[in-house]
Amino acid sequence: MERSKGKGQIPEILQIEVLFMEFPIRCFTCGGVVGHAYDEYKELIKEKSPQEALDILGFDRFCCRRMFLSHVELIESVMKYPRA
Repeated sequence: MERSKGKGQIPEILQIEVLFMEFPIRCFTCGGVVGHAYDEYKELIKEKSPQEALDILGFDRFCCRRMFLSHVELIESVMKYPRA
């Protein structure tokens, strides 16, 4: 494992693990798999509305749609602070 070079920096191997935990893999309500479509969703909403993007991706249940619409990316904010 690579050591961090300065105080407050997270080693690259740990950064990769943190990035994978960013968006939930499954819907909290129905358990449907939603994590695989997040990157494609982010690309689609650049050109289309969120409703159209979710329709294209095939998410019909409102609980699964909620997972995309309510997600807030905080990983960049959290990574600024060193571990305690």
